[in-house]
Amino acid sequence: MSIRMKLVSLISAFVLVLGLVIAGVLAASSQTITMNGSVNFNVIDKSLWVKEVRMQEAGEDPVVISNFTPGYINGDFNFNVGDRNNSRGSFALYFDIINTTIVPYRVSVDYSGLGSISGLEVAVTPEIAGNSEELTTITSETPVTTTLELTVSNPNLATIDLSQIIINIESYTVGTLTYSYSSDGENRTATVTGCSSGAEVVIIPETVEYNGQTYTVTALDAGSYTSGPFYSTRSTLVSISIPKTISSIANYSFYGTALTKIIFAEDSQLTSIDISAFESCRSLASITIANTVTNIGMYAFRFCNSLTSLVIPENVATIGQSAFDSCGSLTNITVLATTPPTLGGSSAIPSNVTNIYVPAGSVDAYKSASGWSSYTNIISAIV
Repeated sequence: MSIRMKLVSLISAFVLVLGLVIAGVLAASSQTITMNGSVNFNVIDKSLWVKEVRMQEAGEDPVVISNFTPGYINGDFNFNVGDRNNSRGSFALYFDIINTTIVPYRVSVDYSGLGSISGLEVAVTPEIAGNSEELTTITSETPVTTTLELTVSNPNLATIDLSQIIINIESYTVGTLTYSYSSDGENRTATVTGCSSGAEVVIIPETVEYNGQTYTVTALDAGSYTSGPFYSTRSTLVSISIPKTISSIANYSFYGTALTKIIFAEDSQLTSIDISAFESCRSLASITIANTVTNIGMYAFRFCNSLTSLVIPENVATIGQSAFDSCGSLTNITVLATTPPTLGGSSAIPSNVTNIYVPAGSVDAYKSASGWSSYTNIISAIV
């Protein structure tokens, strides 16, 4: 066969293959996810109000679902999406929810009823936050507590029956607190001394009633490694809310608990996190320390192995010895104070930290300050 004939043959084969590829691409692009049925919610009590629902296809803006009527999720709540086609391989539904209670809810999704669809992934926002106060009425002005996001990734564009997606919403076990009481004339205060065993969520109130009188909750009872007011919840407690009336987290208050979330009041008056207050809270992945805190005590967050980054507020003046020692996942620390806080020993910050960010005008001050000079090579300006 001549060279010319070979070239013609090769070109013809190439064109044939290219045509098959294009045809395959066009066929694939014409496929769609066909959705039908309802998304099902399974929730225990009537305390969550759904304000609006939006749907978003990948790469598009969310679109409000017009056939939805706002109302409570009560018992089995079905949201009918209707028959829809989706050609982008993924979509999301956003449910704007108002929690009428101060207690958070945990959320999970069960899509086992869809069977084994190759590449299918379904996820949901894991928690609905508690409200700042109990609500008895809902108006158009009531702010949304949590936008619950349900995402579905279906790269093979298989047909999905949405009725096989069930969102489970469960309430946490809320702890019951015990107190000791003190009176000095009209000044009546209460100290938290204990919590019911098995509590998952604790919301410390600003005030409590006792013998017909109102007491302001101002303190947590100091403890030890094997005591402290929340020792009985060490394997169950996941969330704690601290009111503005408490000025310090006492020694060993939450030592060894399963905390994942610490909520400080927006107008917090907290000034001190004391010795071993959150030591060995191994599931605590993040914390926003109240801006009013001036002292972080010795061992305050030691062995908090899940912490990866940390912001130390601008008013912190002292950081105790080994405050963050053995926080094995902690790599980034941002310190907002313009004057370097006093460090209690070289182990206040673990050796695995790779970046310490400080105010731009204070970089030199940190690099020359006692204790901080050990970290000269990793101190840089906040960007």
